[in-house]
Amino acid sequence: MLLQRKEIYMHVINLFAIYFLFLLTVIAGYIFKWFQTDLALETIAMVRTINISLSSSLTLVVTFIIIRQNLKQELELSALLRQKETLLAEVNHRVRNNMNVITSLLNLKKELCLTNEALEALEDSKNRIYSMALIHQKVYMGNSIKDVNFQDYVNELANELVNSYSAEDDVKLKIEVDDCFIALDAAIPCSLIINEVLTNALKHAYMHDRALELCISMKKHADEIEMAISDNGPGLTDYERMNKDTLGMTLIDLLCSQLDAKYNFTNQNGLVFNMNFVLQKPKGIRTLGPRG
Repeated sequence: MLLQRKEIYMHVINLFAIYFLFLLTVIAGYIFKWFQTDLALETIAMVRTINISLSSSLTLVVTFIIIRQNLKQELELSALLRQKETLLAEVNHRVRNNMNVITSLLNLKKELCLTNEALEALEDSKNRIYSMALIHQKVYMGNSIKDVNFQDYVNELANELVNSYSAEDDVKLKIEVDDCFIALDAAIPCSLIINEVLTNALKHAYMHDRALELCISMKKHADEIEMAISDNGPGLTDYERMNKDTLGMTLIDLLCSQLDAKYNFTNQNGLVFNMNFVLQKPKGIRTLGPRG
């Protein structure tokens, strides 16, 4: 307990210094015969009893002072940490609310759009904002303020995007996500990547002769995440492979660079997106109770 607090180091050093000096005094006493005396045995026994009593009392007093100071500092630090956790949770809550307001404004703007291009751009922007707002909602509602349970998150995001772009009966959605937690600074770019790939599939992978099948897989191997998103659409043409100047592809490239992730698109009975990145463990995680 003493060594856990840097503020107590000086007390520990002082105690060891006193003990060392006492030991030197005893050794010097035996060497120079300081303990030889002509006092009666009863007097020596009384002095020894008094000495032991005073030493024990002093030890108890010093120990009590150190423990009291340590407990006081622990209580103060715990109060500060609880305050910090509450503030961080409220920040996430306010960010989510602000993003919801922006989403509502975009929905109002969609009613005034006269072209399909503008309508599509607003819908894409709205879904990008929703994917980020959902991260903050999961943080606020969860037990940790520094990471996100992606098993729950991917399910909710994928179903929301399917409802946004198509009817549920037109899409067969298969989700296989391990129970993995991703730090907040990595969760947001990862969520935007998932949003871009799913949005692209929902917009371009439809075939007239069959229902759209989407498969999302996230596997955790030690500290590495392996993600794959596939559809049964026509895949990428040679022109699309060469043309990487679209906003979606630019975002995916930038976000993967932010995660130090390796990714690629391949045609395998449809389009398959693969990405691998290493998890960076958040430090000093504190847990909170669920919020309503």
